Amino acid sequence: MRQLRVGEDWLVHRVLHYVRCRGFGNNTPTLEEAWRKTVRELSQALEAGLVYHDGAPELGPNLELDDDPLALFAVRITHSHQARGVDLPMFLGLFKYYRLAYRELLEQQLHASADLVEILGILRRLFDRIEQALCRAWTRSGESELLADMQDRNRTLTNEKNAYLTVFESLSQAAFLLDTMGRVRNLNHEAMRMLGGLDRPGSAYYSQDEEERSAPAVEDAEEAAAIRDPGAMVGAHIRQLVPFLPPIDGLLAGQTPDRALLEIRGPTTQGLRDFQVSISPMLDLTSRLLGAVVIFQDVTERHELESHLRFLATTDALTGVANRRSLLRRAEHEFRRARRYGRPMALLLLDLDHFKKVNDTWGHFAGDEALKAVCTACLGSLRGSDMLGRLGGEEFAVLLPETDVEDACGTAERMRHVVELLEVDWHGRKIRVTVSIGLATIEPSDPDIYSLMRRADLALYTAKDVGRNRVVLCADQPDASKLTGDRVEFVLDDV
Repeated sequence: MRQLRVGEDWLVHRVLHYVRCRGFGNNTPTLEEAWRKTVRELSQALEAGLVYHDGAPELGPNLELDDDPLALFAVRITHSHQARGVDLPMFLGLFKYYRLAYRELLEQQLHASADLVEILGILRRLFDRIEQALCRAWTRSGESELLADMQDRNRTLTNEKNAYLTVFESLSQAAFLLDTMGRVRNLNHEAMRMLGGLDRPGSAYYSQDEEERSAPAVEDAEEAAAIRDPGAMVGAHIRQLVPFLPPIDGLLAGQTPDRALLEIRGPTTQGLRDFQVSISPMLDLTSRLLGAVVIFQDVTERHELESHLRFLATTDALTGVANRRSLLRRAEHEFRRARRYGRPMALLLLDLDHFKKVNDTWGHFAGDEALKAVCTACLGSLRGSDMLGRLGGEEFAVLLPETDVEDACGTAERMRHVVELLEVDWHGRKIRVTVSIGLATIEPSDPDIYSLMRRADLALYTAKDVGRNRVVLCADQPDASKLTGDRVEFVLDDV
């Protein structure tokens, strides 16, 4: 009988095939492992029975149940199925398919063996012995014995239910069990807290009896949302209790059998929260949809931490504007976009004039205040799509997407003028600074963002060389003054 051990998986799947095809899904276990346990015990009983009877058992009128492994298996399986409410005709019908599955396995594995007919005959007699013992055990079960079995089974089920409720109520995530109509069959402690209900584990389950828990859904959404007690929640539609949950009718109708994972935000009694929502269908052994499990994992703190880390990674700690790395990454992106769609783009490089003198005269803390004040002033001259970033020290850059030469010159001059008028208060004294600005716009000859930066840098150094506190455009045509106007100077790019 080695074939029975190595063919266990095949036997389990074959028996389940017959269970599904022949309609034996009611009053049967819903998990495959329960069927595997029965198949394993049956195989062990067949092997032990073969040894006990030294071959095929005889089927005499007297049946001894004391030590025959086949009879003992029949007694165990009789009691377990009687306790679940299975009747004898139903179980014998199912057991015939067990017999068929075992026969098919041996025929498949021993089809070339000369002993196949003899082996199948022994298998038939082993199963006959089990069925003989099964019928006797079933018919001899008196009312007192059945009652004792059912009481024992009820105690076991009660313990299993209590263990399930303990685990369910101890989950740190809000969990909802739904039926196929989207109505709440049960919800745990964390879900009650999320909805502002009673803060007592198990209050939803024990608030009603089974008949009330299966009551129709509450029709009035406002009424269901207003009453935050377990009785109003159990039986209500999930979207009446959690209005910000997207519709899940497709999943509950069996149209999307796979698990869904959503990222949503919504108001709760703890305020606006972010959730990762897992929606998993509940299927029985025959793949019949029983409902869904909806788990709300609160990820608000994680999102806030991620947002804070992104801020630290992309923002200059002193001034609050973009740091060098973030600015260059955005500049490369905007450069590729402008080149792909033929759109204008400009880049400004700023350097505060004689800033070392500010630090030497007033101290570095005063210089830090001046840098922050300059950034605040410059941001007031920019659009939401523009980006100001600190390259290091007193050097800054401004990215101007969708901006041609004329508009870029106007923005640069406004920023220069705002900084010139700026007065930074430092313990009653006024600190004043000016800024030199180099400007360049994207040209067809620019191979990358660094070419644009090089031309802006050339314009910046020209501005510093010719007197500071001015805007200089790096142009590629001698008549650039027609575009820049009288207040913006220009230098020709000689590269």
